[in-house]
Amino acid sequence: MDMRHWIAIAAIVLAVIAGFMFFSSPEEAEQSRPVAVTPGPLVEPEPEPEPEPEPAAPPVDLLPEPEPEPEPEPEPEVVLPALNESDSFLRDQADVLTADNAMERVLATEDLVRKFTMVVENLAEGNLARDPVAYLAPEGSFAVVRRNDTPHVNPETYRRYDSLARIVTAIEPRQAVALLELMEPLVGEAYAELGLQDVDVKERLALAIDKLLETPVVEGQIELTQPSVMFEFADERLEALLPAQKQLIRMGPDNQRKVQAQLREIRRLL
Repeated sequence: MDMRHWIAIAAIVLAVIAGFMFFSSPEEAEQSRPVAVTPGPLVEPEPEPEPEPEPAAPPVDLLPEPEPEPEPEPEPEVVLPALNESDSFLRDQADVLTADNAMERVLATEDLVRKFTMVVENLAEGNLARDPVAYLAPEGSFAVVRRNDTPHVNPETYRRYDSLARIVTAIEPRQAVALLELMEPLVGEAYAELGLQDVDVKERLALAIDKLLETPVVEGQIELTQPSVMFEFADERLEALLPAQKQLIRMGPDNQRKVQAQLREIRRLL
């Protein structure tokens, strides 16, 4: 089976054998009427020859021995490429993550393992690493609408993140975890380049996911303030959130739920 699949599928075949029993009923002997005869001299009747025994029938093998099933061939060992040469290998492995080609946009860059590592490590700290994923930035800019001269988030701006949410939703969580397990040694090398040795990759990813799952979903209008050039959340509780969490809120409640649902399942499988 292709090593890109995270789990082997075992097929169990149950065979039921039916036996047939043949029954025969003995025929009744014919009854004849007695016949009168003239008595004659007594003659000792010659003994009837002993019937020769019938040859024994050869044994019949009603249930032939099943042929042994061939042992499955061992899966070929996957040899990981060098970190500098891992892009094409990762693209090839990642084609099982989704049922369509939704991942093409995500994989359309270089140094995939290094960029993934930088994003995960920043998210684990609650921060955003924008440079590695700048090519995925949505089109347009953050939109604001004024209500009673007070700025609010324009709900239309959430649509900028619809395509990204679709990509995340299309990912098969089990395959994603399997791919992570396969690439874990390369991610460890990328962490070492950042000066972090012996990092538990799954632990850091789980911490990053936990940060995003803790982000509250905000329904309705979101009021903003503009103390300087940049807008901020007027609600101090929202503004006090981590940068990664505030970015998730900017995707809108519907997209946020989709992303968090996928992250929750991946987190469960780690």
